[in-house]
Amino acid sequence: MSRETIDQQAHPAVQELLKGNGPVDKGYYAALGLQFTSTSTDVQKQYKRLALQFHPDKAGNIPDATERFQSITTAYHVLSNKSAIKAYWDMYRLRCYMYQLPHDPSRPLLPFYLLHVKKRDDRGLMQERLLTIDLGEGHLQNWKKDKVHRKIPLNAISAVAVTGDCTFTISFNNGQRDYRLATEFPPQCRLYISVLQGVISGAQTRPDDEFFPPRCERKGYVEKRGKTGDWAKRWIMLGARYLLIFRNMNCEELVNAVPLDGAHCSVAITGSDGSWCISTPMRKWFFRNSKVAIANDWVNAVAKMLQQSELDWSAMTRSLAYSIDDLNEVRNSALLIDTSLEQAEGPAGPDSDDDADGQDDMDSVDAPDPKAPGSASQMTTLNRFWPLKNPFSKSASRAGEETEVTGSRTPGETAAGRAVADHLASRTGMVRHHI
Repeated sequence: MSRETIDQQAHPAVQELLKGNGPVDKGYYAALGLQFTSTSTDVQKQYKRLALQFHPDKAGNIPDATERFQSITTAYHVLSNKSAIKAYWDMYRLRCYMYQLPHDPSRPLLPFYLLHVKKRDDRGLMQERLLTIDLGEGHLQNWKKDKVHRKIPLNAISAVAVTGDCTFTISFNNGQRDYRLATEFPPQCRLYISVLQGVISGAQTRPDDEFFPPRCERKGYVEKRGKTGDWAKRWIMLGARYLLIFRNMNCEELVNAVPLDGAHCSVAITGSDGSWCISTPMRKWFFRNSKVAIANDWVNAVAKMLQQSELDWSAMTRSLAYSIDDLNEVRNSALLIDTSLEQAEGPAGPDSDDDADGQDDMDSVDAPDPKAPGSASQMTTLNRFWPLKNPFSKSASRAGEETEVTGSRTPGETAAGRAVADHLASRTGMVRHHI
């Protein structure tokens, strides 16, 4: 079903989701009192039961009955629409990235994590990489820009060793060479290590969406300056942990992610042409808007996120930073429209955000056999759109990607992840949307 068809024919709740207006503080499964493993029949039965209980004509004196009835109705219509379900998981994944938290042993792990690191190769060069952890499918993925580079089963991770305030090493038990990694600042390093230690210890994966990450603080088109000095049109989304950079507003290809931390990062206007910059310990990220006023809005939004980078959104109440009123305000004001960039013609242009050494990032240690199953050269076109892949699918529909991870469940998956992966295996696909 096309985006246009959905907009015209779908229930208003589905239309709102596809416009980027998803849950505020609780996910749709939790709104119905269900878990990720619930079937469509479970959704229908639970909705009928709750609708009878909270319908305004039958609720009697139940507090907030009308509000509850509206929330379960919204959840039902979204979880009854296959395209909306896919868009919902896409949204959940990106929000987990933007607002990820250190792992607390007393809480379950979230299903998705994003690691922005520098990886040392055999030549001693540090190369910028994105690593993703998918607890549903049970693997760690090493990405070269927006293309898969290597997929490693989570059960192959044998140890995580701290080697400095901003450095650590991941060891594997399957013959894979150790990953020697560096982060931009200590809190970022501690977050990644806590998550990896949780994975190694077999921590439970959250079985539902009771705690749904907040909406992005801001989103919109900007121009980004690459390391060659060229400017390219990009779609960016701002959260407390990352500013995500995509090639376009469909969020199909994640180009990079700017790590954020209030104690180690800063943001400022850098020119009268609408240019602005986020400074991190290892790099300066330059952006530009058509008007200084729009650039100021972005700078103010980033500054706000830097102040909130250490807040635990999962434990917040209505009196804290991400209150219900705050998030409703974000819903109405998150999109920053830069008219000149919105109307710009032509493609976004090639990405010039290469590694600092200017070398090809496919080093000899990590480069897989191009003829081997699961190698980067055999990945289908769908793999280029990794943020939009159904997060818990087994990827059986993607030809040429029959690896040790996707072919069968691995011991590295958590119990919740295995159940969810089985349940949602048939829901692989792409939906163009943005948060």
